[in-house]
Amino acid sequence: MSPTVVELSDGRSSARFDLGAGGRLASLHISGREVLVGAEPSSPDRTNPMAWGCYPMVPWAGRVADGSFEFDGTTHQLPTTLPPHAIHGTAYVSTWSLMESSDTTLIMRLDLGDPWPLGGRVEQRAELGSDQLRLELEVTATESPMPAMAGWHPWFRRTIDGCEAPVDLGFGPASVWELDDRAIPTGALVEAPPPPWDHCFTDLASEPALRWGDELELRLSSNCTDWVIYTPDHAVCVEPQTAAPDSFNRTPDFLQPGESLLATFTIDWQVN
Repeated sequence: MSPTVVELSDGRSSARFDLGAGGRLASLHISGREVLVGAEPSSPDRTNPMAWGCYPMVPWAGRVADGSFEFDGTTHQLPTTLPPHAIHGTAYVSTWSLMESSDTTLIMRLDLGDPWPLGGRVEQRAELGSDQLRLELEVTATESPMPAMAGWHPWFRRTIDGCEAPVDLGFGPASVWELDDRAIPTGALVEAPPPPWDHCFTDLASEPALRWGDELELRLSSNCTDWVIYTPDHAVCVEPQTAAPDSFNRTPDFLQPGESLLATFTIDWQVN
């Protein structure tokens, strides 16, 4: 196994992290069933770093309109990785440093730098239990104040081995951020449209759950206030975020040097 790959295992389930591929959860294997897109090293999805596994989004999540935001009187231009917008931060295409690991725990770290202009540091922690994977992201301002967001972008498979039924997504949305014609939130909250979705929901009435027939159920929980639900044909993406996309241009969270923003994401499962 590559020195940048760390696998956690409790004997029944395993979680493999690839520090060289953005510190992402590259595989989540639950009682013999892989639940993430692109877990196989030969998967074509791996050619696009946005399209596989479950990766951290930091120091921003989702889109930044036109890749531009103003902070402390200065306009900053980010790479437009989803033209004309910047998307999903810089951590998912960075190499993380291993700090600590055991059979069931992992700590990794990333110093934020170019093309992110304001510095900072991120620590990601993972803990695997018998029926749970808990993830934490902590972003800290270091040499200067900075806006900050954090979140995760998991790609869950629509079908899994040994189960004929495709995935069913259940959650209780209360409202959704309205999108303009550039797919950028306007700041207004509206009723949820019918699927398919690439929308950011907030104030969920119940936490998301993914069920593959009677075989496997995942329950997702987070301290994040917002969830982007994206439903392409081959996957279901349920993305906890500390704010809605483009918050840098609306109401960002600001960190002073030494201050941190902590995001948590827990995946619980039940196998039948």
